[in-house]
Amino acid sequence: MTASLLRDPTPAFRAHITRICRENEAERWSPANVGEQFDVAYSPERMAAPLDAPPWSRVWAAERLGRVVGHASLLGTGEPDGVVYGHISVERDYRGLGVMRELQSARLGFADEFGLTLVGPCAAHNARSYRMCVGYGFSELRRDDDADPPVIWLFRLPRMHHG
Repeated sequence: MTASLLRDPTPAFRAHITRICRENEAERWSPANVGEQFDVAYSPERMAAPLDAPPWSRVWAAERLGRVVGHASLLGTGEPDGVVYGHISVERDYRGLGVMRELQSARLGFADEFGLTLVGPCAAHNARSYRMCVGYGFSELRRDDDADPPVIWLFRLPRMHHG
């Protein structure tokens, strides 16, 4: 399986978001207005916007048999110094099968290519995800223990490629 960059929010991607939100609600990890956030962050206009014209978004999807089972995103909001926000999520039945690794590799390759610093949340209770992020070069920025559920904010500087 490889992660592919989406050009627009496909029906399969929307169905994945619905499934992942249901799973996350059970874990208290999904905001109440997630549908509204989805429509804004992953609109066709933002997905097509150039990187130098924020707000923009890029989304990678991992599929199995035509079904999107995970996604990773970068959201450009106009922050200085190439800082972008990101999210990554894999459906419960597909965790531990390399899906997150594929998604993480795709979006980090993109971030490195364009010199972007990635900032994103990790659920404080998800030790496996945290270890994976640290393995990809993320560092802890801050902890938000007052959030419900608690969150660890991570960041990763771009890795420069030398020709």
